[in-house]
Amino acid sequence: MYGTSFLRHKQVKLLSLKYADATRVAALLQPLKSDQGTIVADQVTASLILIDTPEKLAEMSAVVEKADIATISRHHATETKTFRVAVCPARGDSA
Repeated sequence: MYGTSFLRHKQVKLLSLKYADATRVAALLQPLKSDQGTIVADQVTASLILIDTPEKLAEMSAVVEKADIATISRHHATETKTFRVAVCPARGDSA
């Protein structure tokens, strides 16, 4: 055969996500992986298993780092306040 087997250059990388949805991040990474690469998303543990060349793993890791960010909705609970409004009749209104 010619060249080097792809299997010799494959590496496995496990990434744990803090904020982002594993399935959504996996979808973002699909265009970046090589033809022989694999991306596995585990929703339960919020982690990704990436299997690819070191170069592709570096590219995908950079995307994950930028995608796994906290959002306002995850840091601050929505605060709701209720106000009582007094209604006054308008001038000249005989109510």
